[in-house]
Amino acid sequence: MYHRPYLYITTLFAATLFLFGLFYDIHLLRLCTKPIPLLILIYAVCRYHSTERAFLGALIFSVLGDIILELPDQLPFAAGLGSFLIAHLLYIRCFLKIRPQWIWLPLIPIILYCGTLFFFMQPNLGPLLIPVAIYVLVISTMLWSASVYSYSHKFYLPLWGAIMFTISDSLIAINKFISEFQGARYSIIITYWIAQYLIFTLLSKDHSHES
Repeated sequence: MYHRPYLYITTLFAATLFLFGLFYDIHLLRLCTKPIPLLILIYAVCRYHSTERAFLGALIFSVLGDIILELPDQLPFAAGLGSFLIAHLLYIRCFLKIRPQWIWLPLIPIILYCGTLFFFMQPNLGPLLIPVAIYVLVISTMLWSASVYSYSHKFYLPLWGAIMFTISDSLIAINKFISEFQGARYSIIITYWIAQYLIFTLLSKDHSHES
């Protein structure tokens, strides 16, 4: 983040504390430290890219979703889902806002992957069927828009971020709606943080300012 080592150090320290709180089930520690990595990205956007309101909005709604999902049963899962859905819509706006070169081929593996995952989730969704279906459609579009951006600008780190975001959400879906697995929360949060920081490179590279 623009040669500010203390920001990286703070991010790693907060992430470590969160994982510590996860391991020892210290809820207050998790709640206090989970938003910090993204709050640092919000600071970086405000400090260096104040005109990037869509990107800033995506991060803010992501932080809101982080907090909601960390509150035990005080807010419905659908509320966190809604926050991240808005974040994905704003990321789509960021990926497609400048002269994209449309490519459609990536839609085939994206539809196959997300459609298959939804097929296996569907029997256990209950009242969340429609919200989750909408969310799957939106994140699929976000992943496709990232591939359009990468093809147009020949810069692929944000695409890897979108892929990691999809993996993180897939792990949530598998653990919640298909079959719980050991270490789920660790793999979910680590892939999620990596995703957000890779997507942030859309702004942090000189040649991506045009996007």
